[in-house]
Amino acid sequence: MKKLFGFIAAAFVLASAFTFTSCDEADDLLGPVNTWCEMPITKTGSDGTTEETIGYVAMIYCDSKVTGVEGSSNLSSSITLEPGLTVVAWIKNGVHTDSLAGTVLNGLDSNTYVLKTFGKSEEAVSDSTENTDSFSFAGSRATWTAIYYSKSDLRNSVTQNVHPACPSVLSDGGKYENITETIANFSWKNLLKQYLINSL
Repeated sequence: MKKLFGFIAAAFVLASAFTFTSCDEADDLLGPVNTWCEMPITKTGSDGTTEETIGYVAMIYCDSKVTGVEGSSNLSSSITLEPGLTVVAWIKNGVHTDSLAGTVLNGLDSNTYVLKTFGKSEEAVSDSTENTDSFSFAGSRATWTAIYYSKSDLRNSVTQNVHPACPSVLSDGGKYENITETIANFSWKNLLKQYLINSL
C-alpha cells in the first residue's frame, strides 16, 4: 500500500504541474536538473532495531551531456555524465569494510566508489553478481521525479550540490577511485530496488 501511495502521489504532482501551471512553473515541480542529491544508505545494527549509516548514494539528472570543470570541489574534469539519471555510491568514512558483507555496498572500501548513468529510455540492469533475475530501469525525468519526491533525504538542501559542485568523492580534490568496471560483488539492481524504488 505504501508503494502504491508513493506512486500515486508522484503521479499527482506531475499531473498537477501540467494542469494548473505554465511550462516554466511545471518544470520547477519536477525533480531538479543538474543537481546532485544525496541520501544515506543504512543497515540494521546488531540490536535489530538501530539503523546505522554505512554509506551514501547521490543522484543527478541531466537532460544533456555534462562535463566536469576544474576546481577542487567541482566535478572532476575527467568525468563526463551522459543524459539520464546518474547514480554514485560510496561508503562512509570509518565504516569497516568487513561489516559491509551482505550489504548493497559489498566490495567497496573507504577509497572507492561506483558510478552508473541510466539513460532516459528503459534498459536492462546488469551487474557482476550471479543473480540473473530480469530487471529494467529508465533514468527518465519522470522516474527521477518519482524517486525525488518519495525520498525526503534527497530534498534536503544541505546535501544538494548544483553542478559543477558535486559530492567530494567525484571532485578534483577527492582521493577516491572509480572501480565500477572491476568490482566483483556490487549489484546495481539491489541498490536500486532497496534504496531508490522500494517506496514507489
